[in-house]
Amino acid sequence: MLKRCVCLLVLSLLAACAPAKMEIDVSDGPIIQVEELVERSWQPQIYVQPEDSPQRPLTAIIYPFRMRQAMKNPVHYGREVARVFWEVWLKQRVFSVFEFGESNPWQGGDISVSAARAKGADLAVGGEVTHMISGGDFGNSQLSVRIEIYDTSSGALIWSISHAGLLVNRGTQDWIIFTKKSRLPNDPLFAIGYSLALDISKALNKWMEPIKEEMEREKECRDCPKQRKTF
Repeated sequence: MLKRCVCLLVLSLLAACAPAKMEIDVSDGPIIQVEELVERSWQPQIYVQPEDSPQRPLTAIIYPFRMRQAMKNPVHYGREVARVFWEVWLKQRVFSVFEFGESNPWQGGDISVSAARAKGADLAVGGEVTHMISGGDFGNSQLSVRIEIYDTSSGALIWSISHAGLLVNRGTQDWIIFTKKSRLPNDPLFAIGYSLALDISKALNKWMEPIKEEMEREKECRDCPKQRKTF
């Protein structure tokens, strides 16, 4: 009974840090499975950013990232990592219109900016995957990215951001009174990419916040019923 109470206490402490569940094995004792979380820096590293917020909502196109390291099928991996950023930033409503130019890999400032300008986008988004390790279900997975955002009207680089994440498989640990097992997401690289994209979206949304708030106020004013004058 005491052993079970101790296990429940440990499970409560682990659940406060990460999702966990406990299984009871009559022969081996309690097994606690802990879902590993993405480890990353407190916030993205920002090297270049605008001084002022935009005066209107902006449209953007994101292109498949380049892969810095040599590996098989780099185009596929660069496209899929960029797709994660596109999906997350769409959900976060960073830009008023956000397109994924999946058939045109990022070729650097001049070429990709010209392509985005030709499509009428305000911004061209791209970058590269600087480091990637896929550990699958049993190993450690890592992902590092560098994001660049260009103003298509001037061709200037207005955002340069890097971020990195890690998912560690800590395996099975025997703590005498219970056994702790790591549980990884079904797709560790997607989980890391999602976390990195979400972190970076916060910086971009903060930049866009003034114009979004102004538009929201204007919308509220339009929706408000006009007050009738009384004499």
